[in-house]
Amino acid sequence: MRGDEIRSFIALELPEDVKRELKAFQDRIRRGLEEPVKWVDPWGIHLTLKFLGNIPAAKIPPIIHALKEASRGLLPLKFSLEELGAFPDLRKPQVIWVGVEGEIQKLSLLQRNIESRLLSLGFPREEREFVPHLTLGRVRRGAGREVGGALQRALSDLLPPSISFVIEAVSLMKSTLTPQGAIYSRLGSVNARGEIWMSGRG
Repeated sequence: MRGDEIRSFIALELPEDVKRELKAFQDRIRRGLEEPVKWVDPWGIHLTLKFLGNIPAAKIPPIIHALKEASRGLLPLKFSLEELGAFPDLRKPQVIWVGVEGEIQKLSLLQRNIESRLLSLGFPREEREFVPHLTLGRVRRGAGREVGGALQRALSDLLPPSISFVIEAVSLMKSTLTPQGAIYSRLGSVNARGEIWMSGRG
C-alpha cells in the first residue's frame, strides 16, 4: 500500500444503544469460547455494504458523491436483530454473525445502487451474494473440529437481543490494521436528507 492510500469500506454504522446490546450478547456467547474465537470489538461492529480495499485520498469526494446518488430515497432504514449464524456454516465456522431483518429490500437496493455507482470509479462488482450481517467474531486459524460443536452448543439456546433501530446514514469508513485488531473511523457520510459530511483528512 502506498503512503497516500487508505484501506476503506462502505458501511452502515450502528446506534450506540445497539452496540451496547451486542456487547452484552457477545459476552454471553463467548463464555467457554475465548480461546478459539477472536471476538470483534463491539464498538466497531457495523453492517458492511462493500469493501473497497486501498484507495487514494483523492477518491474520497467522488465516492461520497456516489453514495449520495445511490442512497437517494432509500434512507433511513429500519431494522431489528434476527438470528445467529456462521460462515460457511456452524459445522465448520469461520465467522460468527447475527443477522438483521426489517427493510431488507431497501437495503439490498441500496447495496446494488452502490455497486453500480462505483463501477465508473473503477471498483468492480462484488461477485458474492450480499448477505446482510453483523460480525461478532472470527474463529482463529488452526482451531480444531471441536470448535464447531462448541459453537453449536453455545448458540443453540441463545436469541439475539430484541431491539429495533433506525440507521440514518451510509458511511465511507477507514480501516487501520493493528496487532490488536482493526480500528475503524469515518471518512465521510451521507444522511437521509442527502447532507454530506467529510472528515477532511485521511
